[in-house]
Amino acid sequence: SVLQQRETALRESEERFRTLHDASFGGISIHDRGGIIDCNQGLSDMSGYSKEELLGLERLQLVAPEYREEVMQKIRSSYELPYEVIGLRKDGSRYPMSVLGKNIHYRGKNVRVTEFRDISERKKAEDTLRAREESFRTFFDKNSSVMILTDPFSGQIILANDAACDFYGYSKAQLLGMNISAINTMAPDQIAEQRLRALHRECNTFYF
Repeated sequence: SVLQQRETALRESEERFRTLHDASFGGISIHDRGGIIDCNQGLSDMSGYSKEELLGLERLQLVAPEYREEVMQKIRSSYELPYEVIGLRKDGSRYPMSVLGKNIHYRGKNVRVTEFRDISERKKAEDTLRAREESFRTFFDKNSSVMILTDPFSGQIILANDAACDFYGYSKAQLLGMNISAINTMAPDQIAEQRLRALHRECNTFYF
């Protein structure tokens, strides 16, 4: 009958959802009126709560207090883009977390499904990269030798230190608007060769 077909289609749809739900690399929860009505093992692993403890838990309990109002605003406005907050585990420990929510129709109800991702490793990598960039910038800017960074494609000067400004007699603003060919003694074909070598990663410095 038509009713049986609808029930079968609904059951198959829920089974497909459950498969995706459990296969997610992040934590997935479904909320109805603020309470969690379904979740995957990933959310349990991430939060430190068992799946049984998560069912019925107020969703905001997974978020640090100072971010809860922001999360509620996103929910009220049906916001559907990823954003970052601080997550709160059962033991009280905190961690950076990415949140992505979407309103869906589930088991005859309009609910909100949310994916939580622990982004601790990504944040560590970003911090490491930022520290390396700051270290390089300090080394570059404070170096007593003339140092200039150029775009290997165009030869445009994109960074120059104080020593370079003093040596060439230009301000930084002036140097950053120039091409390397305007301030060196090498022939154009030699410059082109050096830039080509840089593009092929055969060298990352050259002297003139």
